[in-house]
Amino acid sequence: MSTVTDPVKVPKRNIGSLDLNGWSGGLSLNGARLAEGNQFVSSKDMRLTLEGRLTPRYSLEKWLPDTVGTVYEIFPATWEGQLYFFTADEDKLRYCQIGDSAWTDCGGGDNDITTNNGGKPTFIRVLNSVLLLNGTNGDKICYIDLESATFDVVKYDLVTDPASPLTAAATGITASGDYKIYYGYTYSSATGETLISPILEQDISAPRSAWDEDGSEYLTITRPDFGAEPSGATYWNLYIALAANGGTIQDSDMLMLAGGLDLKQESIQDNGTLAIDIGRGNPPAANSTDGPRADNAIETNGRPVLFGVKDENGYNTGEVFIGGDGEFALDFSSANGGFRSEPSKGTNYYPASIIGFRNGQGIPSLTILFGNTQGISKQATLEQQTINYGNQSFVVWGVTEQNYGAAGVASPYGVVNYKGQLMIPSTGGLLSADTQPQLQNIIQILNVDKDIDRLFKSINTSALPEIVGIGWDNKFQFIVPTDGFTTPNKILVRDLDNNGAYYTLDIESQWIGVVSPPNSPAFVYICQGNKILKLSDTFGTVDYKGAGPETFSTSVTGAMVGLNDAHNAYQAMVQAVFDVLNITGTITVGVTYINNNGKYKTKEKTFVGPEYTRSSAGGWSDPGWVYAGAASPAWSDSTDIDEASSSLNRVDKRIKVPISDLVAAAQWYLRSADGYADYLLRTVSYEGENLGVKPDVG
Repeated sequence: MSTVTDPVKVPKRNIGSLDLNGWSGGLSLNGARLAEGNQFVSSKDMRLTLEGRLTPRYSLEKWLPDTVGTVYEIFPATWEGQLYFFTADEDKLRYCQIGDSAWTDCGGGDNDITTNNGGKPTFIRVLNSVLLLNGTNGDKICYIDLESATFDVVKYDLVTDPASPLTAAATGITASGDYKIYYGYTYSSATGETLISPILEQDISAPRSAWDEDGSEYLTITRPDFGAEPSGATYWNLYIALAANGGTIQDSDMLMLAGGLDLKQESIQDNGTLAIDIGRGNPPAANSTDGPRADNAIETNGRPVLFGVKDENGYNTGEVFIGGDGEFALDFSSANGGFRSEPSKGTNYYPASIIGFRNGQGIPSLTILFGNTQGISKQATLEQQTINYGNQSFVVWGVTEQNYGAAGVASPYGVVNYKGQLMIPSTGGLLSADTQPQLQNIIQILNVDKDIDRLFKSINTSALPEIVGIGWDNKFQFIVPTDGFTTPNKILVRDLDNNGAYYTLDIESQWIGVVSPPNSPAFVYICQGNKILKLSDTFGTVDYKGAGPETFSTSVTGAMVGLNDAHNAYQAMVQAVFDVLNITGTITVGVTYINNNGKYKTKEKTFVGPEYTRSSAGGWSDPGWVYAGAASPAWSDSTDIDEASSSLNRVDKRIKVPISDLVAAAQWYLRSADGYADYLLRTVSYEGENLGVKPDVG
């Protein structure tokens, strides 16, 4: 036996594995060869986990009874320890509670609204009332009175404008001479104010500022219709002007002198000591005693702030109505602390959304986001400000402009403030508003849709108002009408757990919202036609909308990745390995790759996992379980669904797809057919011998 003293050196084989360990980069629509390895380029009904892995979306589960017509916002309100839900359906306001089999009409005898004219009826809670916003449909505001036994609907009656001027009688001065003074009055209702009366133009012998300070010189101003006040009037307001700025007195010259006067008071003496209230502004330009007509509102410190205000012809007036003080929160007239603002009046800008955010100094404030007929926008803050004028101080709602030049806001329901970040769907894509530490006193507007730019560009401008957004579970979620659809056909998710990555869910809907019941976790609900569904973490690719289980398919395709960025390095690829956890049902995995001849080839493999089976225990938590031929109690057509893993058989599997070819770049995919399946994709690995770069020789 001889000994080998000089063995031949065998080169070490460069065996490697290109591992894709999670997809926290989210969806990229910029092309398969431009996406990163931690991204995917298409998906259907897939979501990202906290760890950036891919799994089927949550199931849709019936939550509340079906409505008759198309349903939009479901508004929760607690009253006397009970949780009620309110909505607008088939020209009625209705309510229900969990466990009810049908919706109940609100009472009051005046429950007639419009729900079929292109609008989205929405609600806010003010005092013990649920206020309806339905301006696009032509409805003026009304409210549901929570204190009434049948949740009565209350509407406001129009108060007739004053038709005759005031009269004046002089004491200590002469009611004639070289000077003039002007008076007019309005009536207020429980929610608004009439137009001003014809203006009294009174000659006087001395200007008001020269009247004797002891009060011996005065005018007695008398209301002409005392004892015959119009129906619905609650008090009257006196306006004054000391000069006609344009030579002829105009309503816009008048300012408040005394507000909230008792209807039992026929006259008032003006002796020159009453301060003119500059802060309350001019009399209204429109009679609002039967309520404004508004599409949108927010509540701040107990006050409603209405925007998207429409005139009689349905055009946006650009006005903002702010409710009054304390118990007068539903009174938008100036006499009780209400305010009417017209930011950017006379320009191409109009308030498209108002939301609680902060100003450039980081101070909480109301932020106005403007739309514009030229496709650009600006931002401003709406805040209470103290104004000093001579020896007077008064509080007004002032508008301070913050930023110019961003894309125009066209989705008032889509603006979301969540975790200190403002997300804004706009005509120029999806924007984020934030204060930047290196830029003092500035709200910076940035595009944050680089990876999904094509999705937003596929939305028709006319369909942008259909976007509705929410923030919940560390995610922004928007229903969006993509690819030319006129109504939302997808849910777009921006996942903050995965560094702001995006993905979409193929769910049609017309509304999305969040509900946080007092005694259970918060959840997301959607309205799909006349169905009200919640997204539930249940058992995989199956929905429970009320007519039995409905399965759905899923799919996802990764980026085309190579061994190097130029895609000119090669691997003698043996196989692609999909590490899939918790498999139930059947899934197919595969790889499309570019070989050394530049041709595209595909290899795939189907894995049949355990079938879905109900637990033999037959618990009520099992989805779709029927006991002794009878449906589960409480809900005749769906059941409460628990995460009961004992009812499923699952398996972890490393699924190997043989390749045995020279590969420059590879793209993985996974799909499940329309049937019951569940899984979690952990990693994808391309295994083989790395061969180095093959030069391109011309």
